[in-house]
Amino acid sequence: MPFLSDSGMTIKQVVDELEKQIKLLQEQIVAVEELKTKIEEIDEKLQTLLDVELGNWEIVDNHLIFKDKNNNQIAKFALFDKKGRPTERSIMKRERVE
Repeated sequence: MPFLSDSGMTIKQVVDELEKQIKLLQEQIVAVEELKTKIEEIDEKLQTLLDVELGNWEIVDNHLIFKDKNNNQIAKFALFDKKGRPTERSIMKRERVE
């Protein structure tokens, strides 16, 4: 990096340029933190999808219960037939209850 006297810039110009660079870096840090938060949210949703797909499920008293690989309940749905009656057979609709 050239010395200040070699660059032809005054101290004020150098300070101004450094302040601009600091502001840009701060904006980039905020953008990276926002991106990190979004990635973490997506990761959590993806993990839930994997738990549903790879975990176990069972139907108990007209409820469909999804469990993760550790057997923890992750979702519960009420099950209904085509007339809207609770059922364990001929299921046509589900509504999340937990």
